[in-house]
Amino acid sequence: MKIPELPKREGVEPEWNMDLDALDLHIPQPVINIEIEANGAITLTKTDPHELQRKANKFRQGYKNWRQKKPFGARGEAKDLKAQREEEAAEEKEEEPAPKLQHGRTISSMEPAASGVEASVGSGTGHEVIIPLSPVKGLTRRKSFSVSLSAQDLTAEAEENWLKFYVNPFAELLDKKSGPLPLCTKNLETILHRNFKSVRGKGPSYDRSPGPYSRIAHVGVGGFHRSHQAVFTDDLLELQKDKQAGNGKGGGKSGPPDDRWAICGIGLMTWDKKMYEALHGQDHMYTVLFRSQKGNDARIVGSIFDFVFAPDDYQALFSTLLDPATRIVSLTITEKGYCQKVDGNLNTEDPNVKHDLSDLSTPRTALGMLVAALDQRRKAGRKSFTVLSCDNQPDNGHQLEKLVKEMAHLAVGSDLTSWIGDHTTFPNTMVDRITPATEAVHKDILKQDFGVEDEWPVVAEHYGQWIVEDKFVDGRPRWEDVGVMFVPDVKPYEYMKLRLLNGTHSALSYVSHLSGFQFVDDALNNEQIRDFVECYMEEVSAAVPEVPGLDLVQYKKDVLTRFSNPYVKDKVERLMLDGSQKLRNTMRDAIKFLTVGSDPPLPTTYLGIAVAAYIRYVTGIDQEGEEIEKVLDPIAEELREPARLACCLRSLPPSPTDGESDSGEENEVSSGSESYDPKEVISIVFGPEIAKNKAFVGTVKEALESICKRGIMYTLLHVN
Repeated sequence: MKIPELPKREGVEPEWNMDLDALDLHIPQPVINIEIEANGAITLTKTDPHELQRKANKFRQGYKNWRQKKPFGARGEAKDLKAQREEEAAEEKEEEPAPKLQHGRTISSMEPAASGVEASVGSGTGHEVIIPLSPVKGLTRRKSFSVSLSAQDLTAEAEENWLKFYVNPFAELLDKKSGPLPLCTKNLETILHRNFKSVRGKGPSYDRSPGPYSRIAHVGVGGFHRSHQAVFTDDLLELQKDKQAGNGKGGGKSGPPDDRWAICGIGLMTWDKKMYEALHGQDHMYTVLFRSQKGNDARIVGSIFDFVFAPDDYQALFSTLLDPATRIVSLTITEKGYCQKVDGNLNTEDPNVKHDLSDLSTPRTALGMLVAALDQRRKAGRKSFTVLSCDNQPDNGHQLEKLVKEMAHLAVGSDLTSWIGDHTTFPNTMVDRITPATEAVHKDILKQDFGVEDEWPVVAEHYGQWIVEDKFVDGRPRWEDVGVMFVPDVKPYEYMKLRLLNGTHSALSYVSHLSGFQFVDDALNNEQIRDFVECYMEEVSAAVPEVPGLDLVQYKKDVLTRFSNPYVKDKVERLMLDGSQKLRNTMRDAIKFLTVGSDPPLPTTYLGIAVAAYIRYVTGIDQEGEEIEKVLDPIAEELREPARLACCLRSLPPSPTDGESDSGEENEVSSGSESYDPKEVISIVFGPEIAKNKAFVGTVKEALESICKRGIMYTLLHVN
């Protein structure tokens, strides 16, 4: 009997080695070992994953002790988990018979309630090919062994601290002779020259003392700004210092100082108070923890010189914005901060917009703040500033200009609108760096591995890209000296990034969520989800124009590699935030191009699956028929009933058999009329133009019916 070879994925090394060597803590799922005897007899033996898990726990504890310079025999987490693992192993053996293998793909068909199968197929070379188990409907986390330890159903304490034990083999050892120090100017030199001496850490060596500088007032000092724009500005300040010192890094010769640019953070919303307090207590410094296959790097960033929390002091806000030293006002306020309707116009029904239209002295929106500051500059006869959007918005600069002018016209009048058009610029930009939300465990890693106590660090990948339209009214930093690309037209780069990276992120998130995954890298180690992502990118590529100097094929490979980074542990939940706005910004134009802008029309199969998965999610009912505690969408209330109608769903009370009916089938939801018509949801999210697109609506309808009746994994396995 010939066992068919599994397809090899280009650029991805198979996980041949089942041993825990070289600090490889990736734990395989239950495997079926297949041995074919000379007489053709086939022997199936099942490897208990918990035995592998126990080995991993022992190895992990030894590694932890080694880092802390303790004896190898010391006991810790592994001892606490031993009894639980043995109990679970016995439970798994009783519940999971060895599955039958099919020719060709992993599973040729799948019932809605069935779980995935992982098999180890002997190749005749002494290696094993691992097919990952896919968590789907009815599969608890205890039974879902994904690629990383984080997917296990550990104890509450271990679950909370999962990243602490997800070892990056490239990390170096911190000298534990001295304890960690709180981050502040007073401790900076000690941290840099003592704690960072044995690890990959660095910090600002340039002068951060108060003095004249050209100011970038930045609205929305969150994780992304601090991992991206502030880091590029920090690089430039360091480069200028080197140049002035004549040490060769900045040009080789000493000379007069360049124009010094630094950032003043602006907190406009009440929730910005926490960031204000965290940075204020650290003299506005913070740490970026870069984690990837390149290693672990801690970077103390000092390019934020000041911070204004507007709700406490609007006078300080406008004093900063009217100061001639403020030459750029930049923003990372996310899609919902633009207060746009589906048609792109200003949402005048938004409560915060209503407030600003009636009172610009205490603005609650970035748009209102900009209009008020520009109006005061106009009246004072002062020069305008450049408004620099750094958000993942299509045509972000031009869109922001349109909205600012619309609010200026409504709140002040046409004179201000004309003045803004004549004196203010809004460059388009493209920004890129994957930056997961900061969690308590990141502070732990920074403290234990780098000796720094930081109230609000940032975790990010090493990769970073920034493309900027070179259109500034009052000068700009020489960011091009530190890798920023200035171009006359950002659109090709923007289309590439928004459609191939951001759009793929959103598509991946809802499919992964419905499949039961919590982390992005775990999801991408599932064959069906990875195939879906690759096919989605291939489909959308037809809507991406040629990008100067970039190879799209390589770009897509790099995107998948970045998404699969196990060291940042990006959460699926983060990618699902503000989905209605993200889908509109990243998918709408691609849908229009593929269905209307192409002759003949091009397929939208995978776009349809992505939108259908989103619709299933915003019903607010999970796979077990339970209400989702919080749907992560700004218009969740508006979408709930149309989505439930489209999915033919209504909630059911739990059954006595804990989710199973008398027939043995899972009792998730009850169906009403079997229409599966997504048109109303599509109209709300994408606008009436897409809702009238019969071809695309039909594609979404077909995918939605399959997801609702048979589940997401069945749909992915049977997609044409």
